[in-house]
Amino acid sequence: LAAATLSPCTLRVRGQGKLLGMGEKRSAPSSGSSPRPPATPQQRPRPVQAPRYLRAKRKYGAASATKKGSHVQARCSSSKSSGGALMARKALRLYQDLWMQYSEKKKVDGHEEACKHVACLAAKRYKELHAAASELLLVASEASEPGECSSSNASAYKVLTFRGRAVDSGKGKWGLTARLQKHRKERRGGSREALCAVLACLCCRLQKSWLDAYDNEAPVRGYFAHALVDPASAFRVAVRPGRPPRLASLIVTSELPLAVALGKQDYGGPFPEVHAKEPVGSRQYGLQRIGVEMGTGEERRELLKEVQEDEALRRLMASSESVLVLDVYCALGPKEKMRQFSLGGIIRQELISLLQGAKDRGQAVLFVVGGEDPGQLAEKVYLQPWFTCIGGLRCGYLRWKTCPGACWEPPKLHYTKRVMFGLQLP
Repeated sequence: LAAATLSPCTLRVRGQGKLLGMGEKRSAPSSGSSPRPPATPQQRPRPVQAPRYLRAKRKYGAASATKKGSHVQARCSSSKSSGGALMARKALRLYQDLWMQYSEKKKVDGHEEACKHVACLAAKRYKELHAAASELLLVASEASEPGECSSSNASAYKVLTFRGRAVDSGKGKWGLTARLQKHRKERRGGSREALCAVLACLCCRLQKSWLDAYDNEAPVRGYFAHALVDPASAFRVAVRPGRPPRLASLIVTSELPLAVALGKQDYGGPFPEVHAKEPVGSRQYGLQRIGVEMGTGEERRELLKEVQEDEALRRLMASSESVLVLDVYCALGPKEKMRQFSLGGIIRQELISLLQGAKDRGQAVLFVVGGEDPGQLAEKVYLQPWFTCIGGLRCGYLRWKTCPGACWEPPKLHYTKRVMFGLQLP
């Protein structure tokens, strides 16, 4: 009631007898007096507290944070390895499917019909096989290098490489099955083996299948798997960049002395076994070429009386100097896909690069001309001028004689066939 009697321009300060007029400021309260708290609890100020997770004491320091980052990287690498393991299992299932059908067809209709059958299956499943091989190649490869095509219609490409490993057998000599089993348990061993299996599927053609075992090893993973446990072997895969990258060709090589390399070829090689164990002595060697003018037969084979003794070949047979053995040279896909993606130039350039590199190093090159008709394959592929002009590549049959002036010995036969070789001497 007293406040109501005051004029609107004045206000009595509680606890003080002073009246404030308009424009006058309230003075700060004295230290002895305390301001009156808000009327309700909701209006009272509350202390602001940090969240509980900020108030908790830190258990880890900077070193632990670094350790935590390493754990994250380990989890990432483990996830990649688990992804590679999943793709490896898928690739092995694809291989096993084709291998079973190939084996059954071979028992019923023979090798030739089985090759045709599995080549058609591989062409139909090319997309799955290519995707599996591309992913596994990233896990298995150890190095990469650029490759440049010399043809005008082909562009630069990339080459991924990896080598075979020496498997420690401990005491005694292990067979191929035991060495592959131990390699399978090593880091990336399962992925490398699955890659070889799916590459064998991609390389299948109407005349040739690579699904068979190399030497009765078990389980069967195709012809290429044996090179995984051979430290002298090297894998080389050509890849054309794109979305997705396209696999073009596979090359598998090894470096061995010539006498040892010939002894490991089909049917034990063209010479008797003692040639790799005894000194050369007065023996002479030569190459009976095919595809020559005035040659005999469908292969246009050189007349035996015109075969010349080759001193460079004899020197290599007597020495421990290594030669480059071309074990595998294949296109990774059916012919239709190679034409569709314009991979022919890359496939050709890979063999040109191999021959040119060996010539520059002064190293000989040796390979078996396989297939059902090796003579036809040699003339269509290996005896083309873009290969022969590099270092004088020749194809034919290796012959030997006991001494200069003697007659050439009869060739070593496997049933009715002889082994044809490609040879480029330094």
